[in-house]
Amino acid sequence: MQQDGGKADAQPFWTLEHPGEAELVVERSRFIGFASRVSTEEDALARVDEIRRRFHDARHVCYAMRIGRGIEQVERGADDGEPSRSAGFPMLQILQGRELCDTLVVVVRYFGGIKLGVGGLARAYREAARMALDDAVAVELFPEDVEDLVIPYSVQAQVEHLLDGQQGVRIIATDYGAAVRMRLAIRCVDRRAIESRLAALLQRDEREVFEERAQVDASE
Repeated sequence: MQQDGGKADAQPFWTLEHPGEAELVVERSRFIGFASRVSTEEDALARVDEIRRRFHDARHVCYAMRIGRGIEQVERGADDGEPSRSAGFPMLQILQGRELCDTLVVVVRYFGGIKLGVGGLARAYREAARMALDDAVAVELFPEDVEDLVIPYSVQAQVEHLLDGQQGVRIIATDYGAAVRMRLAIRCVDRRAIESRLAALLQRDEREVFEERAQVDASE
């Protein structure tokens, strides 16, 4: 199953800082859950293959992933031989409910000899995924723009004072040459306000405050 998300934005989002693992036994069937952060669908599938090799004698290795944000978001689940929508879909619902991005959950099942039915399987896979996510550590990330701010020495103290009192921006590095070059990390949600204040101080057009733009994700 695969769905597309909405428009990409610069809002904070949740993902996993540390992985989690948990085990659940239902009617003698073992469900071993894993939750981890992944950056691409390829990374997620490689992690699934790694777990599949580790538990090569397991009957099923099911998973769900939620990667990216906005229009490029990928949401996918796999039942790996279980009845349709009895494994991947309920695990995906957990990721959606927690609004987690760049996250993979994998549940390995060792069949215990008793059939659980579609409803029982869905509950077991959902619970194993929930337990693995509870064992993990989630973190809220804020997308940032990385910018170079080039200023004359005469205004360095004023700029540093402005930045020290401004939420959502930090100085990564400062280089001294013919002018002062500050490399700044700016939360995308705060970018416009920071551009406006710097433009007013430096008497520049807001569109020409910075040089060289890149984007990264950073924790709060």
